[in-house]
Amino acid sequence: MAVRLARLRQPLAARLAALPPRYQELIQDTGLGVALATVNVVSLLPYRDQLHPLWLALVLAAGQALPLAFRRFRPVGVALVIGAARVAYDKIGFGFAPFPLGPAIAFYTIIDRRGTFWRWVARSRPPCSSARLRSRRTWATCWPSSACGTGCRP
Repeated sequence: MAVRLARLRQPLAARLAALPPRYQELIQDTGLGVALATVNVVSLLPYRDQLHPLWLALVLAAGQALPLAFRRFRPVGVALVIGAARVAYDKIGFGFAPFPLGPAIAFYTIIDRRGTFWRWVARSRPPCSSARLRSRRTWATCWPSSACGTGCRP
């Protein structure tokens, strides 16, 4: 049995290595998005009695991670979609929110893949008061909400 499994991995690895780098990146990012979406959704399941409607909370939690599949091709658009899902989740008032890894990865991708203008826009201080920034909110979740004009929640 172990020999059969070992033989299956080699052709798969060879096929993946033979793909162009752009497709390899897409496969890697899709794996990242699916894995993070799974973690986000599973982390909400213990709180399903408190999240109403549950389906909306699960869709928004998955929406904070699944767009990461395209993060290297459209970093700014992906960051806006992820930020919108995060802000919608927070504004609806669901009690428990998954850790904001999706917004943080999207922010890093803009810094890594875009030019000086987008780096400056992404790193600019959001129009939130410094007291709100010092609260337990992360910068990655505060920035998209302030970019939409809704401001940070204390």
